[in-house]
Amino acid sequence: MCDMLFKMLVVEAEQGNKPSNKYKPQSLDKVAKEIGVKFNVECHASHVHNRLRTVRKEWKLVQDIRKKSGFGWDDNLKMITCDKQTYDAEVLAHPAHAPYLNKKIEQYDEMAIVVGKDMATGGFSKQWSEHSPLVENETPQNDIQNPKFEGDTDTLPKDAHEASNGTSSKGRSHRKRTYAAMNEDSPFSEMTEQLK
Repeated sequence: MCDMLFKMLVVEAEQGNKPSNKYKPQSLDKVAKEIGVKFNVECHASHVHNRLRTVRKEWKLVQDIRKKSGFGWDDNLKMITCDKQTYDAEVLAHPAHAPYLNKKIEQYDEMAIVVGKDMATGGFSKQWSEHSPLVENETPQNDIQNPKFEGDTDTLPKDAHEASNGTSSKGRSHRKRTYAAMNEDSPFSEMTEQLK
């Protein structure tokens, strides 16, 4: 039953019926109705919602364990990995974590779509460029901040010029040094000259 639930919810998410981290009520109704018919049981949207809450808790637990020191992740097997000593210490402290350690997490990719933060992984993922096509002439943010490569400090913004002279009454800026402040005989001067 859980397999069918995941498959149906993945389809609903792919159809755009999960605009945020929650499904639309009509999607839960549709899934509950189809499960009821398939397994000849009484199933309501509240049952699907409750199962999703349980799966969300499992998902959060898996993600929390993955963030801990001493644990690894095998993306091929969808498994949290750790050595025997780390395993023993974790199970002693948290016995409920044992089913998630050094064992394949069934339906991990489906869980990522169904209850994750709208991030598909594995075979369900798409590259970033497929979601956000870039305009060919779009300028990255780093280039906007440092438009000049010349050694002329008069073209710097007033705050940057004052910070480089140390005459500002404001606190010291923690920005990286601009290209204009670089030494002429630095290893980047030749590359800068070519990029002009």
